[in-house]
Amino acid sequence: MTRSPILRVAYHFANKNILKIAGNASKIHIVDFGICVGFQWPSLIQALAKMNDRPLRIRITGVDLPQSGFHPAERIRETGKRLEDYAREFEVPFEYHWIASHWESICIEDLCINDDEVLIVNSMFNLSHVRSSPSLGTRKSRNELFNLIQGIKPKVFIQGIFNTSFSPFFLPRFKMVLSVNSRFFDMLDTLVPRNSNQRLVLETEFIRSLILNQIACEGSDLVSSLESYKQCHKRNLEVGFEQLPVDPSIVKECNKIIRCGYDEGFFIEEDCNWFLQGWKGNIMYAVSLWKPQVG
Repeated sequence: MTRSPILRVAYHFANKNILKIAGNASKIHIVDFGICVGFQWPSLIQALAKMNDRPLRIRITGVDLPQSGFHPAERIRETGKRLEDYAREFEVPFEYHWIASHWESICIEDLCINDDEVLIVNSMFNLSHVRSSPSLGTRKSRNELFNLIQGIKPKVFIQGIFNTSFSPFFLPRFKMVLSVNSRFFDMLDTLVPRNSNQRLVLETEFIRSLILNQIACEGSDLVSSLESYKQCHKRNLEVGFEQLPVDPSIVKECNKIIRCGYDEGFFIEEDCNWFLQGWKGNIMYAVSLWKPQVG
């Protein structure tokens, strides 16, 4: 999916803000909720390698759900090994710690916070795995995860989301899923031929199960719980976060990237200090910066 600039631009936006927040610090600690295979971090490691004036040390705590089978932590461990090798190649001081766990079971002590590090919390398009409602037995709601994030007092919480929400009622939910995925497949048809093996894998291994979950599953059977950026904005303020402004110079850089050979259907916008990306007038992805309120 290299024909889409969305992840590249979102990661560039997030990483540039990380470097800005780090300032003149000598150590940074990034807690990445939903690190998956770690695609976001090689570009940050490269950027750190170019900063010859100071040997900034980076520590990443990768948090992800345990995988099914006999090796639940295998993917997140392999992610760490790849990042360690990459950092070694670029001579960047690097440390990796992994947590393969349901996020609701994580406590502050698990994150090994050090006072001499600039602490950053990052979650790009993965907080949907935490329910937006506390009505699921012992599973924590998204608000409670945010309370954990507030408790560790990061300099910034970088939040990336899929900009959509689905009704708990079947008929309106079905209509919304149809609308959202029609836009997605319009983008896919433009970028990838229908007979592409890459597309076949994407559709059969990921999209099919995602659509099934969105339409047919309710309550505790839901794999993800999505919210629009306006819903997220309201929730974040309610639980005690303060939003940080978008840096116009970083947005300008992102606009340059999106105009470098990508389809003109992609666009970037800003609204209420949310950095928005979309396709043909439809906002599909959103990123914003937050910090815990003082007092």
